[in-house]
Amino acid sequence: MLKTIPPSALGQQALQRPITVLNRSLLGKRAVKKHQHEWGQLIYATQGILSVITSSGRFIVPPEQAVWVPPLTDHEIITVNDVTLASFYISVDEILQLPQHCTVLNISHLLKALISEASTLSQTYDWSGKDGRLLRLIRDYLIEADNIALQLPYPKDPRLIQITMRLQDEPCNNNTLEDWGKQIGASSRTLTRLFIKETGLSYREWKQRLKLQIAISMLSEQHEISAISDHLGYESVSAFTYMFRKELGLAPSFYAAQYK
Repeated sequence: MLKTIPPSALGQQALQRPITVLNRSLLGKRAVKKHQHEWGQLIYATQGILSVITSSGRFIVPPEQAVWVPPLTDHEIITVNDVTLASFYISVDEILQLPQHCTVLNISHLLKALISEASTLSQTYDWSGKDGRLLRLIRDYLIEADNIALQLPYPKDPRLIQITMRLQDEPCNNNTLEDWGKQIGASSRTLTRLFIKETGLSYREWKQRLKLQIAISMLSEQHEISAISDHLGYESVSAFTYMFRKELGLAPSFYAAQYK
């Protein structure tokens, strides 16, 4: 069961610099209470895995990625396991070229090194000096960072909610939309249209995103890759590994190695 904890006190104060860095360690299975900021926030786990939940969906943040949260976006943070967190609060004047919606960004090796260096800065650093230049350089690299497809958009239609809740409980469920339609009283054509309209994804794409999120969470908990493959309903480990690598560019073994 998740334990709810409050947001950082620093996140509730006015920014003293155009970019402020917050370092925080959180235990696993914690939920940072839903909140919002007047500025943008980059959330990056230097260790561990977390999820960021907004009204539009769930974003999972594994190693080598971070989630960007625009200003005035209600969000909740859930830790999958113990997490060491680096958050960058960025004022509205500094985010004009950053995405206007929540997204997962790829963190390159260079950007990771810059973030690590910036995590040592004091809250009273000199914005006009080298420390300020470092933070502006991080902002510039974030603008150029690739988006990663790890958002799981939530539908609002009651019929789709029934389907997606079942799939989250039973990720190996291989029902087609025709099968679901017989159970909930809707045509497959209607369900196909609703999935695109409400999530921006096809039924197949939504299921695959769900399986990716579950796989990353299970890898962080050190489940065997073969057990994850079975849990998600793949016929073989190689089929699961192919999907994972195709979507994320890295093999599941890379993620598993982060937690040994």
